[in-house]
Amino acid sequence: MGLTGFRKVPIDLQRSLNYEIQKFKRDTRSERKLIYEDTRTGDPVYNENKIIEQYIKANRKRLETYNKMRRYYDAVKVLGMRDKKIAKEFAERDVLPLYKFIENNRYKPFRIGTEIINEYAQMAKEKRIPNPLSKKILKKLKKLEKKLYKQKLNKPYIFDEAESFQKYLIKPKGSGDQSKLPTPPLEEQPMPSSEIVSNTQIPDVSQTGLTQTEQALLSPEEKSIRLRQRGLQT
Repeated sequence: MGLTGFRKVPIDLQRSLNYEIQKFKRDTRSERKLIYEDTRTGDPVYNENKIIEQYIKANRKRLETYNKMRRYYDAVKVLGMRDKKIAKEFAERDVLPLYKFIENNRYKPFRIGTEIINEYAQMAKEKRIPNPLSKKILKKLKKLEKKLYKQKLNKPYIFDEAESFQKYLIKPKGSGDQSKLPTPPLEEQPMPSSEIVSNTQIPDVSQTGLTQTEQALLSPEEKSIRLRQRGLQT
């Protein structure tokens, strides 16, 4: 190896793994901040889906960090580090639950804690603005979190396609399919005057001295005048 320019370099697997775990913790803290970006300034948030969309974005970045950790886990195992020793390194850095997810090739999504929920509620109250993290939004985030627990490491992100998370967004009021709404019954339409005339029982002209049209349309006074003209009324 020396003749070709290479030399042996000892690898401290324990130290290297410790570094990667610390880096993982820093990265996930930064990624969590993406969820709440531009929503804690005290100004109203007009996009009701903003935190939902940013939650999906933050979990995409978090998945990349988990994938890197899984690949590093595989590497130290290939280089001879035992599972028991790997687990000990995670435990000493207070992330033993993380080791369980990495070992089982599973992803753990972000969870919205009680502290952050109370923080948003207090901000909305003090600033007198709508809560960007309302109960309706939290309900959607819970559904997303549940779905993300099915994510496997080093696999495509389950929300990569825009259409795949549309059902988790809050629909604007009045945006439903209007064609599916029930059609109100039509009001009863008045019968045309010609039908009224034809369906009305009118005395025969021989009995009254007037035609059907005159009998139907003329007033009593006009009928009297018409009969006097015809010499049929004294």
